[in-house]
Amino acid sequence: MKLFFTKFAAPIMFLALSTRVCSGFVIPRATGQYAMRHLSAAATAEETIRKTGLVDSVVAKTGLSKKDSEACVDAFLESIAEEITSGNKVNIAGFGTFKRADRKARTGRNPKTGEALQIAAKKAPTFSAAKKFKEQVNGDI
Repeated sequence: MKLFFTKFAAPIMFLALSTRVCSGFVIPRATGQYAMRHLSAAATAEETIRKTGLVDSVVAKTGLSKKDSEACVDAFLESIAEEITSGNKVNIAGFGTFKRADRKARTGRNPKTGEALQIAAKKAPTFSAAKKFKEQVNGDI
C-alpha cells in the first residue's frame, strides 16, 4: 500500500492522534502548543504575504517585468531602512509613518529566578498607521 502525503496529512494525522472515542463520541485530548499553532491558524484563514507576493502584486498592477518589480520593492524597502537608521521619519500619506524609537535603559527581571537585570538602551523601528489606512482595514472606506 502506498501512502501519499499532502499539506493536509500532518493536521489530519494529528487530529487522529489527539482524539479518543468514548461511547461513540469523539473527545479531543489535551493538545498543547502544536494544536494551538496549527489548528488555530487554519481556523482564522489568514494568509501571510511575503516579499515575493508583493513583487507579484506589483507585476499585476503595473505591468512591469518581475525583475523590475523586484528591484522597485527592494529599493523601496532599502530606502525606508536607510532613512530610519539615520534617524529620519518616513511619512507615506494615507498609509502611515515609519520612525525610530529610542528605548531607554531599564531594569528588568529574570522570570525564572526573579533576579534583577539591566537591559541596555536600544533603538527600534516603529510604524504608526494613518487614519485613512486604519479606516480601509476596518472596511469604513
